[in-house]
Amino acid sequence: MRISATTFGRRNLTGPLWYGISARSFFPHLDPFHYLEELFSTTADLIQWREKDLGEETMRPLVRLGSELAQATGKTFLVNSATWAALLESADGVHLTSTGSVADALRARRQSGRSEFLIGKSVHCVEEAIRSAEEGADYVLLGPVFDPLSKERERTPIGLDALRAAVEQVRVPIFALGGVDKTNADVVLRTGVVGVAGISWVKEEIEAHRG
Repeated sequence: MRISATTFGRRNLTGPLWYGISARSFFPHLDPFHYLEELFSTTADLIQWREKDLGEETMRPLVRLGSELAQATGKTFLVNSATWAALLESADGVHLTSTGSVADALRARRQSGRSEFLIGKSVHCVEEAIRSAEEGADYVLLGPVFDPLSKERERTPIGLDALRAAVEQVRVPIFALGGVDKTNADVVLRTGVVGVAGISWVKEEIEAHRG
């Protein structure tokens, strides 16, 4: 089923959407707070903070800053895996890994009373995407579509045909991930996905912004 999705949490966004994923390891000279500010200088409509090495003491102030920057810029701010930190610090949502529990995130959302809080999930095939939508995920990140640009291949790319099949069958918005950048985004978006996600083009934009 094709979904025309323009509303994410408390924000109305018009597609196609660019979903940026953080990777501060490319900028070791920047402290996490400055790197987070740089993320919001990019063209990303949605930003996922994916810095799994940071402890809770460091993470909470960063999530708070990300939420404030999202409010100021109109972007959507998502936190990888840390559902309660995202809820308590007013982030727009949480993004779960492929092994993360949608049920647990839904329970936390109900307990918090934040009905607009987004729950996304990484999936690697059409069947996983269908299952995650049935479990209650608000969107899925499906890939890799092509060989990744920012790391060595860990999974066989699914290709454009599988992406089209997912768009036809999955009842929530799909973002395409893996080997997608500004040079090939058009062909990916023609499959009907709501947007494209990535790390490499975010890195390039930050490098350009910093001169």
